[in-house]
Order: sequence, then C-alpha cells, then structure tokens
Amino acid sequence: VTSSAVTVSHPTHSDDGATYHFNGIFDAAAEQRRVYEECAQPLLENLMGGKNALLFSYGPTNGGKTYSIEGTGDEPGVLPRLLSDLFERLEASPSVSFQV
Repeated sequence: VTSSAVTVSHPTHSDDGATYHFNGIFDAAAEQRRVYEECAQPLLENLMGGKNALLFSYGPTNGGKTYSIEGTGDEPGVLPRLLSDLFERLEASPSVSFQV
C-alpha cells in the first residue's frame, strides 16, 4: 500500500497480482474534512471550470461508503460539504450563469 496504490499479490504465485491506483486511500481514522479536501474539492474546482466531474464510492458492504458520502449531523460527509461549497460559489458569482 502506498499513498495512491494498492498491490495485491497471489499468496503462492508472486508473479500473479495486480496494482490498483486511486486518488486517495484513507484509513479508518481519516477525518471527513480530509476526505472531502483531497478527493471531492478538486472535482468541484474542475466543475466550476466547465469540466464534467464524477465522484464514485466503491467498497464492500458495511465498509463506510454511506458514512463517507453522507456523514452525520456533527460531521458532514463529502456530499453535504460539496453541495455547500457549490452553492456558496454560485451565490458569490451572480454574473455567472450555470445550467444543470
């Protein structure tokens, strides 16, 4: 495991394996703010620049995907933070027109 990749090797055949690359890898102690700032906020920057953006959460059942995306009332997840930032930016740019 590195900061952007996970390599999975076969236990008995060292030549059988695969490396998977990610925008970010976080452990269970990662704060919601950090996940948002490292993964979603750059997508918002691209979106505001006219590019398309997609945020995809993938993992096993009970792996924390819903918590990461939605969060809690005290610790909002990626989606509430992203929407809040998006609408703040739209309100701060009254001369800019956006179509959804």
